[in-house]
Amino acid sequence: MKNIFNLKSVFVSLLTLFLFAYSFNSKGQNCSVNANVDLSLCANETMLLIGQKAGLFEGSGTTTWSQVEGPSVIITNPNSLTTTVTGFTGGNSYKFRLSTVCKDGTLTYDDVVYTVKPITQSNAGADMTFCPGTPAGNMAANPVGLNETGSWSIIGTNNGVTLTNNNSPTSPISIANNKSGNTSLVWTINNTNGCLSKDTVIIKNRGGVSPVDAGTDKILTNCYSTTQSVAMTASFGGSGIDGQIGTWTVISGPNIPTISNVNSNTATDSGNLYSQVDSIRSVCKWI
Repeated sequence: MKNIFNLKSVFVSLLTLFLFAYSFNSKGQNCSVNANVDLSLCANETMLLIGQKAGLFEGSGTTTWSQVEGPSVIITNPNSLTTTVTGFTGGNSYKFRLSTVCKDGTLTYDDVVYTVKPITQSNAGADMTFCPGTPAGNMAANPVGLNETGSWSIIGTNNGVTLTNNNSPTSPISIANNKSGNTSLVWTINNTNGCLSKDTVIIKNRGGVSPVDAGTDKILTNCYSTTQSVAMTASFGGSGIDGQIGTWTVISGPNIPTISNVNSNTATDSGNLYSQVDSIRSVCKWI
């Protein structure tokens, strides 16, 4: 009889615990939150917490994001279901918790883990200006990090820029003398983890051949009429960048002929061609 009584007491105790647990869990089912699935991102991407909620809530149903694990970061708007996070760094994991209070007073929450993959932030260096030369100078990008490679690429029009080594952050650079203008170069860093970063630098080419060459002398017969013209064939003098430009001037002759464009090395000369236009001036502002 004693054993039967003990078994009955144990059964009653277990039943009581079960009913208590069931009652407690049932009360917690009148609201829920979802912090989304665990995510991985690169260190130069935007960290965005995206939560959801459903059910009956206490008061206005305010939800709160908080950090549970990882180096300290800043949650931009902790009481918004969707918010950005700043201050994170590569090579770390961060756990965040979305919590709220249900209408029956039960605290409910859900956690999410963000894993941040490292990537060196690309820096192509400051914009630079060169006169033509081989080499004219060096690029000035930042070095790559562990498990990373870097590469230069040109976007848009190339106005006379050539790199000795497209994978070197400080590659020597050559500037052609037959072109002028801006060239955009992008320094891209790739990590084996799939992350990359880019930055752009502008290389300005003043242009201009040194020494200047006005071209071969042109022998014009007196058969030329006032309506005929002759093409000039001088070396390229630049296009006006920082004042670097070639200019035709008449230095001898009984009259002033008409030059289609005094700053063009291939200008045409017309009108009473009894004089020889044989001078071009071009000065490069070397730095």
